[in-house]
Amino acid sequence: MRKILGIARYTFIEILRNRVWYVLVLFSGILIMSTLLLGDLAGEQKSRVITDLGLASIETIALLSTVFAAVTLILEEMESRTLI
Repeated sequence: MRKILGIARYTFIEILRNRVWYVLVLFSGILIMSTLLLGDLAGEQKSRVITDLGLASIETIALLSTVFAAVTLILEEMESRTLI
């Protein structure tokens, strides 16, 4: 279990060192905050629009961050020749 936690910690630190990650976090904040603006435009269905757009934003950001992390780590492993 300690080995798995060590690998997870190393992976998390490597992802945070990449500057593109910060752009993704900024984009996610803007996207989630825009749901509040669009919720005001919805009228009677304000809570439903905020919920739907918020969940869609979270799902999109989770997908983008997962793909970004996987591609970055695989490329780094290929460069260091630890991945065949």
